[in-house]
Amino acid sequence: MNAEQVEKLIWESLEARLAKAGLTKDGVDAAASLIELGIVDSFGFLELITTLEEATGAFVDFAELDPDEFTSVAGLARSLIQCME
Repeated sequence: MNAEQVEKLIWESLEARLAKAGLTKDGVDAAASLIELGIVDSFGFLELITTLEEATGAFVDFAELDPDEFTSVAGLARSLIQCME
């Protein structure tokens, strides 16, 4: 999977949460914090990570990643790509 495919997968995984928050993909900057925007809370973030791990086969090792990096769609995509290498 390349970065574009991973980012698309993340947006698809967030679709219901975005709709619930009254947002669309086009209305959210890929660099914005999903937690700060209220799209996911800490539990929702863990659910999202689990979903993405299952879909990509990656294992996210939080100890090796910058927590501020993977709270956005763009950062999460970069982190997942890193975990898949």
